[in-house]
Amino acid sequence: MKNIITALLLSAVSISASADPLGYPGVTWNTIVLSEKTSPDEPTLQMQGIVEQGIDWFHVGAGDKWKFNTYAAVTYAIDNNHGRSYTPQIGFKFNRRYTNGSLDLGVRLMNHHGQSSSFANIPGSSIVRTSKGTSVQAYGTFWFDWNLKK
Repeated sequence: MKNIITALLLSAVSISASADPLGYPGVTWNTIVLSEKTSPDEPTLQMQGIVEQGIDWFHVGAGDKWKFNTYAAVTYAIDNNHGRSYTPQIGFKFNRRYTNGSLDLGVRLMNHHGQSSSFANIPGSSIVRTSKGTSVQAYGTFWFDWNLKK
């Protein structure tokens, strides 16, 4: 199954490479958390995030609201207890942007490295990894913001 999804991923990248791109969207998300230490093994300082660079190749569906995107990204997590992990990934997704948010549906190939302690979930990584290895994921992500005063 993993080989089939990898082949589809590479096919999508090569098929889309023949078109002129619509754009080159990128995104980064990062957080730093300082917390009270409740046990000797628990980190007090944690940093985690993702950096992603993509290419929007063409519109999908009626109204040009969806775009087909290929991308490369890396998620990372570090803490003061020597927890270190990073996960390079490549993938393709269908993206729909809204005035106050975004929706992605896609497939990605991820290669996990390192080990981390207790981290919150990072966008672009389904769970915190404590071992090395490669995985393929189908996924959906979304974010929205609002202002109650408006």
